[in-house]
Amino acid sequence: MKHTDRGKSPGPDGLPAEYYQLFPAKWAQVLELVYAAQFRLGRMSKFQRRAYISLLFKKGSRLEPKNYRPLTLPNQDAKFGPKSIGLLP
Repeated sequence: MKHTDRGKSPGPDGLPAEYYQLFPAKWAQVLELVYAAQFRLGRMSKFQRRAYISLLFKKGSRLEPKNYRPLTLPNQDAKFGPKSIGLLP
């Protein structure tokens, strides 16, 4: 959680990274149980699979779909698992 950028837009749950950074030790315990269940079941919870998706205009004609790129805003807790695995030695 300490490696999460502050000031980023939250996902559909509305909880920014700063919310989880208030009590990182407590959230780590909770998320450890959540991720253990996910590994056991082989999938994320339906709430963690939710995200906002927006299209950002790049350049060129606004009438061409190829001139847009998707931007996905998942819930913060859905980002912690992959980030923590990536930080393992």
